[in-house]
Amino acid sequence: MTIPMESVSGVQAAAPSGWQRFRQDRAGFASLVVLAVLGLVVLAAPLVSPHPPTHQYYGEELLGPRPGFWFGTDDLGRDLLSRCLYGAQLSLVTGLLAALLAGLLGTALGMIAGYLRGPVDGILGRIFDTILSFPGLLFGIAVAVLMGKGVVNAALAAAIINVPLIARLARAGVLSEQEKEYTLAARAIGASPIRILVRHLLPNIFPIILVQVTLTMADAMIIEAGLSFLGLGAQPPQASLGTMLRDSRPFLSDAAWYAIFPGLLLTMFLMTISFISDALAEMYNPRRVLRSAG
Repeated sequence: MTIPMESVSGVQAAAPSGWQRFRQDRAGFASLVVLAVLGLVVLAAPLVSPHPPTHQYYGEELLGPRPGFWFGTDDLGRDLLSRCLYGAQLSLVTGLLAALLAGLLGTALGMIAGYLRGPVDGILGRIFDTILSFPGLLFGIAVAVLMGKGVVNAALAAAIINVPLIARLARAGVLSEQEKEYTLAARAIGASPIRILVRHLLPNIFPIILVQVTLTMADAMIIEAGLSFLGLGAQPPQASLGTMLRDSRPFLSDAAWYAIFPGLLLTMFLMTISFISDALAEMYNPRRVLRSAG
């Protein structure tokens, strides 16, 4: 029996892809575009910044926004636009590295704990509980004290504090999926545990992990800015949004732009990432998928 082409096209039209569902979320799609543009601009900071970020223009301290210094200057006569671009670049790269590390490590540990269960699951669970008992910024301070100041350690702290969150999601997903028929069938034909985990379970739990990894990026940017604000992250003269916010405090009444532009740039990154994570969560929502298919 042949199926009419009208029926096939109707089925295809009734089941939009994940990307199509994502595009239907206007806030999420617009945020993705804004984040992509901002990301390209800050990553190209060496090419687009009007001045070197550490160059001091003596006699030009605390100038307001004007041609040549579009964001004004700081208390040392450095161009704020250039420093904001380099500082945002630092925050973005830190967030990406921390999210990638936390995603890989958390997913691996969570899947192992969920698949093996028993003592391995218990030990990893206690380790995760211990890490989660520390607030993120406090844990970052502890890492900075033990391993030293710097951006690398800030990214490492942000990754470690988010590993348990991702691992718990991966564990829950594995516990749910490994009792389903496709997993039992893979075991029955003699598939190895690694093949079952990577080939069968990972693709099915990936959506929930992707949402948390996206939020991890935003959390890592906050931790990096917080540690830099406290003097434990980026070190002078390296540009950091957190450092600029800290240095602007004595001048809030006379040079508000000193704090406004770094704070606004950090807020834009965090808001766009938040909207994207919400759109991803809605995109993989089973009710949304069924409603779209209907």
